[in-house]
Formats: sequence, C-alpha cells, structure tokens
Amino acid sequence: MKNIVLVCSLFIAVCLVGAVPAGASTPTVMISNYNVTPAVLLPGDTGTLSFTVMTTDQSATEQVSSGGSGAGFENTQTTTINVFIRNIHVEGNGITVLTKDFDRVGDLAPGQSIPITVLIQAPAQSGMYFPEIWVDTGTGIGDGTSTRYPVPVNVNTQISVLKKPDLSLQKIIPDSVVPGDSFPCTITVQNAGEARADDIFITINTTSSSLSLTSPANYYLDHLDPGENMTFNLQFNSDKEAPLGISPIPVTINYADADGIRKNLVENLGIPLRGRAKMAIKSLVTDPIQPNLNDPITLTLRIENTGTDRTDSVIATLDTPLSGTKEAFVGSIDIDSDAPAIFYLSATQSGQIPLIINISYDDDYGPHTLTENTIISVKGSNEYPVIIVVLIIAACGAGVWYWRTKRK
Repeated sequence: MKNIVLVCSLFIAVCLVGAVPAGASTPTVMISNYNVTPAVLLPGDTGTLSFTVMTTDQSATEQVSSGGSGAGFENTQTTTINVFIRNIHVEGNGITVLTKDFDRVGDLAPGQSIPITVLIQAPAQSGMYFPEIWVDTGTGIGDGTSTRYPVPVNVNTQISVLKKPDLSLQKIIPDSVVPGDSFPCTITVQNAGEARADDIFITINTTSSSLSLTSPANYYLDHLDPGENMTFNLQFNSDKEAPLGISPIPVTINYADADGIRKNLVENLGIPLRGRAKMAIKSLVTDPIQPNLNDPITLTLRIENTGTDRTDSVIATLDTPLSGTKEAFVGSIDIDSDAPAIFYLSATQSGQIPLIINISYDDDYGPHTLTENTIISVKGSNEYPVIIVVLIIAACGAGVWYWRTKRK
C-alpha cells in the first residue's frame, strides 16, 4: 500500500510541476561552400581557405509541456534548439595554417550559418593535401559532437578538383550624368569558371529616389556555360535635384553552382552625378535709358545660373562700336543665383548701335561660352535744333502766306 501511495504522489508531482519535452531533436553542424584561393597554390605560396559552418537541422525545435492534471497538459511552449560552437580548428595535414583557432564562437540557431576564412601556406613539395576542418560543439561536458571535414588543396599539380562556375559582372556606364538627364547603362554577365551556372536571377535595385529604372529590373537565365556571357541594356532617369557624387545601384546575381548550392554575387553600378552650369542673361539695363550722342552710358547685365552646379571664372565681354570698358570679371555664381556685370561706355555714335554679349564660364565639363545679340538706341545731338529750325521756317512761311492773303 505504501508503494502505491508513493507512485501516485510522484505521478501527481510530475503532472503539476514537471516538464516533458516532445519532438526534440539534437542538431549538429556541417561544412559547406568551401573554397581555396588561389585554386592551385605554388610551393611556399600563401592563400586562403574559406568555408561556411551551418546547422544540420534548419528548423530544430522542442516542445515543453507543463502543469495540468490527469493525462492532459495545460501549457505547451515551443523553443528552438541552438547549437553551441565551442571551437573551430583547421588541422593542416601538411598545410601550414597561419590563423589561430576560433574558440567559444557561440550559439548557432536553426537556419543560421557562419562564414570562416583562414590563412594557409603551401608546403615546399607539390602534391594534393587534405587539411581537415574540425568543429566542436556543446559545452564539453558530454553533450557535444565533433565534426571533421577534409578539404582538398592543390599544390602545383595537374589534378583538378570540383569544377565550379565563376560569374562576373562587366559594366559600361557614362563618364558622368547631369542631374535631370536620362542615360543608358550596359551590363554583361559572364561565366569565367569551368562549370555551368544554372537558374540565374539578376536583379537591379533602384530604391533611390534620385535614379529610376525605365527598363526591366529583373532578368532570368536558365544557364550560362563556361565562357558564355549575356548582355542587358538598361535605361535610367535621374532627378534634377539628385545630390552630386557617386550614386550606387546594387546589382544582385543569384545562381546555382555545380553541386546545387546557391550563391550570391553583389556588384554595384556607381553612377557619377556631376552638375552642369548654365548661364542666362536675366536683365540688361542702360543708364540713361535712351542716351544721346556723346553721353556716358552705364550698362548693367545680370547673369543668372539656371544649371545644376555652380560655375567659376565667369567673364562677360562686349563687342560694340561704342568706346569704353568692354570686359567685366564676374567670378563664381551658385545654382539659382545671379551676379552683375557692369560696363562704362560712351555714346560715340547715334542710331541703333549693335551690341554682342559674350559670357565665358567654366564647370566640371570644361569651358563654355554664351553669346547674345541686342542693340542700344542712341539719339543724335542735333535732332532738337533741326526740329526747331524747321518749326521756325514753317512759322515764317505761314506768316508770309497770311500777310499776302490779307493784302489781297
């Protein structure tokens, strides 16, 4: 009877406060995407060994139930099962490993991965070597595992390892783009590797408000054999208010290599945005407004920059038969600003005097010139005396006519 009571008490205690894991699994790690650079080392050469440590179970979880009475449970909680990486070590086996071990790397959650790169040095003797990647998991108190993964390293031999594709992006972009202009861009995806690349996705990402893509942003290729390439012509628009400088446009190429592992290649189209200055004559004023012959004239030009970048070394010159100062140095003019050019002339001729205005200036694209044609009206100095003489003659003639009429 005492045994029965003891068993019942233990059962009730477990039901009330105990925890029961359900569906728990114990994941470990594996090695993927290893790569030796360069692919063939010369004796004594230094290179890199890169690889990725990832969990074997991409969705490892456990369910913990507690509380309740009888055969049922009231509370069930699902948690992920992480893998604690205690040490990552590369055993050379003839290859000299120049990088120290990675101790206590930490927890690796399901679906996560860690890229690792170590520096290696080839021995003096040619041949195939197989250094091992050691990954120890757990706290080291009987709860961990150890993974061993050999990697082939070719030192100056003709023996080939697994052939892989090698995709690269070649680009043709403008030397410079003026904000507000549209522009073309050409990209070429090339496979310079020794194996076929399959299931290729190409994405052009233009999330910037300064640049917009007017051609398609996504492309798909079924495959690219070794030595093959494919070219795409892109078209962009730029905003007039776009900031000057290099504007990035990321290009992502996602593909599957020979062993089915997907890889990402991220390149950048750096578009150089350079503003262009643009001069215009905002106003032209003469003082006096209509000068007479031999009068001094003050001519004021207001020169405006309506472009997308400031301009330097602005010089205004006049080509006119009038005498006086015919060159004015203005200097720099910022965007959406204007500056005066003042000339002091003498009305040495009368009539409609031609005036040719030349404005030279510099910006990032080099020197430029703006030419405008206009006229200045100069009244002759003897216009009023002639009119007076004519009026006197006319008056005398009228008086003579009146006198003769009266006499008759």
